[in-house]
Amino acid sequence: MAFQINNKIGTHAPLVPSVKKRYQNNMIEVFLLVLVIVLFYFFIVSPKRADLNTKKGQAVILREEQSKLAEDLSNLQALIRELKNSPRDVEKLDEALPLNHNIIRANLLVEELARSTGVSIADLNVTGENDVVVAGNVELLEAPFEPERSVKILDVAVNALGSFQQLKAFLQKVENNGRIMNVRALQITGSEEGLLNLKVNLEAYYYAP
Repeated sequence: MAFQINNKIGTHAPLVPSVKKRYQNNMIEVFLLVLVIVLFYFFIVSPKRADLNTKKGQAVILREEQSKLAEDLSNLQALIRELKNSPRDVEKLDEALPLNHNIIRANLLVEELARSTGVSIADLNVTGENDVVVAGNVELLEAPFEPERSVKILDVAVNALGSFQQLKAFLQKVENNGRIMNVRALQITGSEEGLLNLKVNLEAYYYAP
């Protein structure tokens, strides 16, 4: 009785390339997955994160500005209450630095200073810049402090007659009166009447748009 044994060596050998191929496929899939994750982070997550950080920074700045505005508003309200309780101080402030050029007001002031010291005004001329016209401008009338303002100058030219003491008293009044004024030029000469002739150029300040 003869037995025939077919012993085929390496019957499992074809499995090895198959496992290797699956391993390679898995590695490729892992690599592609990592690549997708990296690209997703750099092109989607990272920009959104940077944008979020920017917005957070802007939010912090806005909160700081809001806090500062609230503090400024509180200080302004306190100042308004203080001014309402001190009307005389408001009058002094308006007298010292008016909110418009008001040439007539400046004329009347100089004439009053001269009259109170016995000085005779021979000539008085007040000139100023061309200010923003307020009359008829509803917005300016309703909100006089809203426009951007700056300190401006009225040029006041005075030609007066008087004794030395009278002219001295007049100049002292000019210097010490409530209106902010500055002597720019001064000249004193004799006159035919035996009095002194004073020529003085003054600067009177005001705060206007």
